[in-house]
Amino acid sequence: MQTNFQLDRQSVTFTNMRIRAELQDENPLPDIDLFFQARMGNDSLALLAPDMRSLLYKKGDQQTTDGSEPGLTVLRFPELGRQRIKKEIIGAEVTVHYGVGESNGKSTDIVIAEAIVDRFFVDPMEGGTIILGWRVRGKPTGEENGRLTLILGRETTLTVVPPEEKQGSLGLDQ
Repeated sequence: MQTNFQLDRQSVTFTNMRIRAELQDENPLPDIDLFFQARMGNDSLALLAPDMRSLLYKKGDQQTTDGSEPGLTVLRFPELGRQRIKKEIIGAEVTVHYGVGESNGKSTDIVIAEAIVDRFFVDPMEGGTIILGWRVRGKPTGEENGRLTLILGRETTLTVVPPEEKQGSLGLDQ
């Protein structure tokens, strides 16, 4: 299933990090869970589902200062609170933009290939703002893990690229 969830140098908060052992052929290998969240406009709900914005928000009654139509800024169900979203992206490339870009001719960015992005949540707020959160599971190197601990709890910049959807054969080459 193709996903719309894709971020390009999005400002996010790196909220938590958990290192754990994952068994592979009876050998424990380090695996890591990284948790991020971002404050975004509610139009970003389209990253998860095209109709989610109109489900959670309705138009306000007040005219805007420039006379244009009011946007979808009023919560339909203010008592609903944070919502978990069942979505999983397998094989994403996640880049934590780290540092000034290059050091000794090498990029300082931390690239996690073949990552799993899941455990999404949306915390909708009045006025059309949401907090969107998610987990990234992957296998950064030990050196990258150390660098990640230095930015834990801080704002950083993140890029998430979903895997390309493979097209099936049309069966014409028979």
